[in-house]
Amino acid sequence: MDLTDSDGRIFTTLIFARRMQIKEDTDVLIIFNDITEWKKLWQQLQRAQRMEALGTLAGGIAHDFNNLLMGILGNVSLMLSDMAPYDTNYEQMKNIESYVHSAAALTKQLLGFAQGGKYEVKPTNINDLIERNAHMFGRTKKEINIHKKFQESIWTVEIDQGQIDQVLLNLYVNAWQAMPGGGHLYIQTANVLLDGDDVEPFEIRAGQYVKITITDSGVGMDAATQQRIFEPFFTTKEMGRGTGLGLHRRMVSSKSMTALSMSTARKAKEPPSVSIYRSVKKTSPK
Repeated sequence: MDLTDSDGRIFTTLIFARRMQIKEDTDVLIIFNDITEWKKLWQQLQRAQRMEALGTLAGGIAHDFNNLLMGILGNVSLMLSDMAPYDTNYEQMKNIESYVHSAAALTKQLLGFAQGGKYEVKPTNINDLIERNAHMFGRTKKEINIHKKFQESIWTVEIDQGQIDQVLLNLYVNAWQAMPGGGHLYIQTANVLLDGDDVEPFEIRAGQYVKITITDSGVGMDAATQQRIFEPFFTTKEMGRGTGLGLHRRMVSSKSMTALSMSTARKAKEPPSVSIYRSVKKTSPK
């Protein structure tokens, strides 16, 4: 039973009642046991079990999907071996090959998720990675103008390149879907120093971080949506239109990245943006 205390706090109780005979009087003893924290822990356990089941399912799908991709890649490679670089369809076939490799990297991330976070973390220049994946995205979305502003001498970070590549590409797609008539996508990187006040809400350590900010000229989100954007599986999209940002936070907040993702509230005439922070072990310009 849910009750409300004198401060207006709602809490869950388990009620025990027993009739007691004291001399000639018959009384009823009622005990209220506050089980609010126990209920929260139980709900967390249920969510964890669902995520574990989802991971097992994702692992099976990833294996089967990877087998299909290898078949496609093999056929594309055979076709390319019979084509000269100046052939009409050569560039399109190379694009297919590139997309298959990207899809194969995605299956690796699904397998990493299924295996509880086994990723390939290595030193990375985030500017180079963004330059590559933004170029690939831009080739397929000609109606979107991509603007890049990179920090010079960006600090080297240790990340799983396939994982962050997937997160960024999904953010690009979310931005594109918010701009059905075309628009502008802004990608910026920066070296930043976060102090205790900056990191306190996110339970991470203060220190040096590389910041990636994605901004678009789309329609933005209302206040109610902003409150739920990082919930697992929450999305305002129709079936088949992709995921929201909840799964991105799950990946960005994984141990392999020890990073944080947050969305800025949209102020008057200010475009919405999402920022990703990756911790830096030491200053290491590249």
